[in-house]
Amino acid sequence: MGVEDPQLAAPVGQARRPPMVALALPDKRLPAALLVWGRCEDVGWLAGVCYLHRTWHSRALVTTWAPAARVGAYRGVDYRRVPRVRLHGDQSRWPALPPAYPGAGEQWLALHQHLDFGDLPR
Repeated sequence: MGVEDPQLAAPVGQARRPPMVALALPDKRLPAALLVWGRCEDVGWLAGVCYLHRTWHSRALVTTWAPAARVGAYRGVDYRRVPRVRLHGDQSRWPALPPAYPGAGEQWLALHQHLDFGDLPR
């Protein structure tokens, strides 16, 4: 799992309301908050996102790094203020993203899970 990074949490935490994107998963598209753009020499551009995961038996507020090609912009949304960071080394050492999703209260924040890059459904 990613390591906590206070330098990443600061710019994400300062954002009043992260802009929304559409995150493409194999079987659906989900609304997701775009927390940060990341750039890794070996992988390219990534989107640090947060989304609500619900099933019949569980729910979680999930953060993960996703390939930038898997996020789609919404018309009329301004993405210019999304912070950008460099990612280095092994993907398992990339920082865990802090949970931030518009309207998600304390009950969702308590259910935060960070998925490593390789654990995102293909």
